[in-house]
Amino acid sequence: MIKQSQSISQKQKRQRFWKRLQQRFGFNSESEVVAEFQLSRNQTISALRYSLLLLLIPLLINQTTKVIIVEPLIQQFENQRPAEVLLEGFQEERILKELQTYKSRLRFELLLQGNLENSASIMEAKLQNKAVDLAEEYREGNTQVVKNVVADFLALVAFLILILKGQSQIKILMQFLSQLSAGLSDSAKAFLIILVTNIFVGFHSSYGWDVILNGILYHYGLAENKQFVGLFIATFPVTLDAIGKYWIFRYLNRVSPSAVVTYRTMNE
Repeated sequence: MIKQSQSISQKQKRQRFWKRLQQRFGFNSESEVVAEFQLSRNQTISALRYSLLLLLIPLLINQTTKVIIVEPLIQQFENQRPAEVLLEGFQEERILKELQTYKSRLRFELLLQGNLENSASIMEAKLQNKAVDLAEEYREGNTQVVKNVVADFLALVAFLILILKGQSQIKILMQFLSQLSAGLSDSAKAFLIILVTNIFVGFHSSYGWDVILNGILYHYGLAENKQFVGLFIATFPVTLDAIGKYWIFRYLNRVSPSAVVTYRTMNE
């Protein structure tokens, strides 16, 4: 009798649980709940898989093309013209500055050693060796720049192909991100907004943008341009800030007004 009453009570609890699910989500049977769960799980797996493909395939193409395609072609070109060193104007200026610094340091060392009789011949020989080393260093740097340009271009092409061929996957990914953001609390949403805005458009963001831009210029073998960097830092973060505020006003204020209130309270 006791076991029978326990089984009856468990059955009643199960029935009440399904009734609550039906009232909340509008499901009519347990099979619909299972089907909805499986659909959600499959969408999550598909979104994560597609995200990994967008990240890994361009990265693999970028790294493999440098070794398999670009480097053999460059070596073949260098073997045909072994003595030719192509340098840009700003690279020659850098070499001259480095040689001048090296010459001053070398003269100081010779003065400390007291070897003034043979200082001219020693300095000339060492300067010549240093110039050859610097030219070779910049030649290798130019080779790396060519690798970067070709590999980055092919990686970008692969990324665009994945985007164009995976429109259905993009929709699933956007739905997944939308559900993920909807599951965050208002304080978490406000924290993420404050974190992102402070990183990209905050008071100290100009130092980060300066490092990023100079790194990009160096990556593609371009000369440092302080005017361009300064103009970019003065305009682009401001534009991002305006877009972010417009998004908060138009979209977030309609979808999650409580998150906007929390954001304004935390940002004060």
